[in-house]
Amino acid sequence: MKKLFPHTVASLALALSLTSLSVPFAAQAETVSEALHLVNISARQRMLAQRMAGLSCLVHLDIEPEIYAAEALEARDVFRNSLDALRSGNEASSAEQATKAKVETSINLAQDQYNLMSGYLNSLQTVGTVGPNRLAFIASTSNDLFEVSEDLTNYVQIAERQKLENLPLIRTMILNFSGRQRMLSEKAFKEFCLAQSGINAAENIESLVETTSIFDTTMNALINGMPGLIIAPPTTEIKAKLEEARNVWLPVKDVLERAISGEQFDTHAIHKATEDLETVRMLMDEAVTLYQNYSDTSS
Repeated sequence: MKKLFPHTVASLALALSLTSLSVPFAAQAETVSEALHLVNISARQRMLAQRMAGLSCLVHLDIEPEIYAAEALEARDVFRNSLDALRSGNEASSAEQATKAKVETSINLAQDQYNLMSGYLNSLQTVGTVGPNRLAFIASTSNDLFEVSEDLTNYVQIAERQKLENLPLIRTMILNFSGRQRMLSEKAFKEFCLAQSGINAAENIESLVETTSIFDTTMNALINGMPGLIIAPPTTEIKAKLEEARNVWLPVKDVLERAISGEQFDTHAIHKATEDLETVRMLMDEAVTLYQNYSDTSS
């Protein structure tokens, strides 16, 4: 029996969490809890766009290819199901029509890029491997898929605030920032693996520098607060979870910085670093859930 890694368990939980998505479109959300859930689901698409490429890179390196091919296809399915769940179908007030149209446009653009990605990932089902050219296409498409998913997240956030006057801006912003950390951990995973694989190495190293810096700065801001933008953790439980994620992040950050400096790692070290980044993503996902479920009676 193949070993089931911790991040594999987290991946399964990611797919199972979709069953709690009972609100099919942002315009239907009637409570703050439902609205925040929709913002979270849309924000998660950004992470999945990166995840599909990172896992494909591990398959390319022949690192547990059966496990990671299955996870990449699972992420593809979650992305598709989330798009379907976010699709419009209900009436909106005149004030919400413009934003609703932007949400719909973003969903359609994401669908187009998803269709490309889905086609590239089909080889994981048929031949179980990913060649360098196909991996380069997957990586490029993941960037485009991320961009349209980022727009979708922002428009869903705006739509929810338009619909619910009692939806605090600061809560959606923090949910967005903390959710973005999940994406950045997967993005660092992808860029590190691609650079180590020799796929557009210089470009991925340059991007990894920025990704690492943004993750580090945001993590410190989430833990300590940033005046006018991010409040300090509202509960000790949230702060402890963020600090737990940072404690895993700091050692793997050292590996990423060594890669940025030009060090080449063997497949064991690459695997270990990507496993640690998956753990960071899992812990940030738990932090996002705590933020989402936090009830501030003063707001």
